[in-house]
Amino acid sequence: MRFLSEDWFWQAHRALTEDEAFAEAARGATFRLWLIAEAAPDWARDVTVVVGGESVELDEGCTGKADAVGRARYADWLAMLRHELHPRKAVLTGKLRGSGPVTVLRHYKVIDTALDVLRSIPVDE
Repeated sequence: MRFLSEDWFWQAHRALTEDEAFAEAARGATFRLWLIAEAAPDWARDVTVVVGGESVELDEGCTGKADAVGRARYADWLAMLRHELHPRKAVLTGKLRGSGPVTVLRHYKVIDTALDVLRSIPVDE
């Protein structure tokens, strides 16, 4: 499956909504996060993740007012999903940039759990 494709988008939404560990981590959290892929293939979509209590919604593109923004090259997002690049190292090396550090720090457990869930989706490109 291609990362950030329409198929991946729907699989990611289903995986996050069905994951009990994510629901537990997200309990009481409310925030909107944009994930922006630079230098991405034409079919790749940016994603808005909206966490509200125990629920999560994924929207195509950058919708609403973001509490935090993660911006990286498509290849770097893919490397983070494949455990080839740790998100912390990506930040320290400037490969992952963004805004909203207070939101990210406040909801680190939710974001980390979501990343674990997303890593369960096999991607080939």
